[in-house]
Amino acid sequence: RLGMNKAALPVILGTVPPQHMYGFETTVLLALQTGAAFCAERPFYPADVAAAVSAAPHPRWLVTTPIHLRALLQSGVTLPSADLVVCATAYLSESLAKQAEGCFQSPLMEIYGSTETGQIATRRPSAEVRWQLWPGVRLELEGEQAFASGGHLEARMPLNDILELLPEDRFLLHGRSADLVNIAGKRSS
Repeated sequence: RLGMNKAALPVILGTVPPQHMYGFETTVLLALQTGAAFCAERPFYPADVAAAVSAAPHPRWLVTTPIHLRALLQSGVTLPSADLVVCATAYLSESLAKQAEGCFQSPLMEIYGSTETGQIATRRPSAEVRWQLWPGVRLELEGEQAFASGGHLEARMPLNDILELLPEDRFLLHGRSADLVNIAGKRSS
């Protein structure tokens, strides 16, 4: 789902702690499942990230978060090209996604999920606001509560986000349940 070409497995570089579910799934498990190489370095500062990406052969993927991505792009450090940038853990704006794609000269894929569900959907925020569920995963609404089931999920799991279900296994994310306020009968996140 992330654009993996079996003929040329990527080197995966992560700026996310591997103990974070997203970091663990997207770096450690992806490398183990596919045979791709995993960069054991843990670059943090922009210059260190640039050096680690530059040292990896193509194809190379950078796994990051919106806050770290923003810091990289604002640092002034010249960043090398990547073959894919993968991002998750918080909302990623279209403008930041477009800036990252221009800088890294590659597509940026965003992952949606939670600790309870793992990864369940992706989107390319520079081109699409809708999320695409992973094969076999289903979403249901009971009132305003969204639930995910199917696919790799062993049980039906509640989600802490406000979702709008769309046809063709797609949805829109409208914010976190805990972030909603009701002002004059209108809800906002």
